[in-house]
Amino acid sequence: MSLKRVDIAVVGMSGIFPGACDTQQFIANLMAKKSSVIPVPQDRWGVPPEIMVDNRAGTPLPDRACSRFAGLISQSVFNPSNLDFCKSDMAGHGLDSDFFDALDPVHHLALAAGIDLMTNARLSKENRERTGVVLAAIALPTPGASRLTRNLFLAPTPAMPSRQQAWGAGMLSAPASILARILGLTGGSFTLDAACASSLFSIKLACEQLLSGKVDAMVAGGVSRP
Repeated sequence: MSLKRVDIAVVGMSGIFPGACDTQQFIANLMAKKSSVIPVPQDRWGVPPEIMVDNRAGTPLPDRACSRFAGLISQSVFNPSNLDFCKSDMAGHGLDSDFFDALDPVHHLALAAGIDLMTNARLSKENRERTGVVLAAIALPTPGASRLTRNLFLAPTPAMPSRQQAWGAGMLSAPASILARILGLTGGSFTLDAACASSLFSIKLACEQLLSGKVDAMVAGGVSRP
């Protein structure tokens, strides 16, 4: 199949990053050479940090971190409670508030950035019907998956997870479909994992969809919150 080459316009951009709640702050941090690397908070380890960190010179030990520092999206930058207004919208799409609360942070991030993006892009209802979503989400253990694993294997009396707990485990096929459903984007959606090239690959696939004429607009990007 031969694709006709046409210009592709970027009509909106959004993002949440370590130390930056939006793209403007992210760019300002870069221009100011500001580091957003911070000490990993105690609650992100799951166990005492001294058990997990090995920063001795030489060959690193298996299953050990080499540093107590990381670039993390902190509570001061993104608080899931800021998405409370989503719950009424989700109810209208058959998704109750318990479902929303149980979602892994990776889904909350995708929703927050996607809603902000749509506000900037100003797509009409007709445009949204021909808008697709392709997101990258690398298959790394997420907070929800870690909680589910602890409940299944470490609890004194393991129990089968509920529907909400299963969603909270961070099903990585879901970020794009949940975002598309909430925003009313019906041009198709899927989530991919192409390792370190994931976000770039999602943009490539989005461009191919646009060039094929199957859609008029695409939401493309990546989300990661191990």
